[in-house]
Amino acid sequence: MSRYIVIAGIHGRYDEFEHLLDKCADYLRAGYKLVLLGDYLGYGKQSKEVAKKILELADMERVIVLKGHWEDILYRAYRPESIHESEKYKKIIINKRSYLPLFELVDDKKLLEEYLDLIEQMKLYHIDNKYLFAHSGVDFRMWRNCLSFDMFLLNHTESHFLWNNSFYDDYLREYFTDKDFIRKSFPYTVVAGHVPTYKINPAIRNFYEYAPFVWENVIGVDFGASSKHGRLGAVIIRDALSYISVKVGFNEKKWD
Repeated sequence: MSRYIVIAGIHGRYDEFEHLLDKCADYLRAGYKLVLLGDYLGYGKQSKEVAKKILELADMERVIVLKGHWEDILYRAYRPESIHESEKYKKIIINKRSYLPLFELVDDKKLLEEYLDLIEQMKLYHIDNKYLFAHSGVDFRMWRNCLSFDMFLLNHTESHFLWNNSFYDDYLREYFTDKDFIRKSFPYTVVAGHVPTYKINPAIRNFYEYAPFVWENVIGVDFGASSKHGRLGAVIIRDALSYISVKVGFNEKKWD
C-alpha cells in the first residue's frame, strides 16, 4: 500500500515545521514515507534552522527531499555557471524582501556549502507506485504529443519541474477539453506544491481556510506558508486522503 506524508513550501517556518512533524509522528512511526517538495527557505525568520533540519532529514530512510525553485535561485547565485548568472540571481535575492531571511544562512559559509552540496543531489521529481511528486508539477500539454511516458519526461526541462506557475491552470484546461484522455491515459497522480491551494481551489473562498487541491489525478499540497496569514500543511496519502496543518506564527511570541 502507498503511504506518504507530503509537505511543500516550508519557507523558513522552522517552528511550524517541527510542530507539524510532531503532529505526523504516528504516521512516521508507522513507516509512511516523508516527501518534501522544495522551497524550504525564505519568507520566515528561521531559514538557517530549516536548512539544518533538511540536511538532517536528507540522510534518513524513507525521506525524499526534492528541489524547489528557491533552491534553484540559491544555487545559481552561489554556485553559478558564470559571473553573469551569479550577479543575476544575487540581485534577485537582494531586491526581494522575502529573500532577506536567506542572509543568515549565506553568512554561515560552512552551512551554506553543505546546503549547496545537498541541492546538487536533490532530484527534480520522484516516482513511486502510482504517484509522481514534483515541486511545480509537469506540463500536461506535452502528453498529447508523446508516444511514451519516457519521452514525456525527456521533453521536460528543469523549469517545467521548478517554475511551472501555470501547472494547475493547464491541467484543468486539458481536463475540461478531454477529461477521459487525461484521466485514463496519464499513468500517475501528480502531487505538487509551488502555488498555494487557496489560489487554485475554487471551493475555498475564505483566505484563512486551507485544504489540499484534489482533482482526479492531481493533488496540490502547498497551504501558503509563504504568507504570514497562511498555514504549513502535511497531506497524508493512503487509501483515503487527509491532511494536518499548522497556522503560520502560532508560536510568534517566541520571536518577539
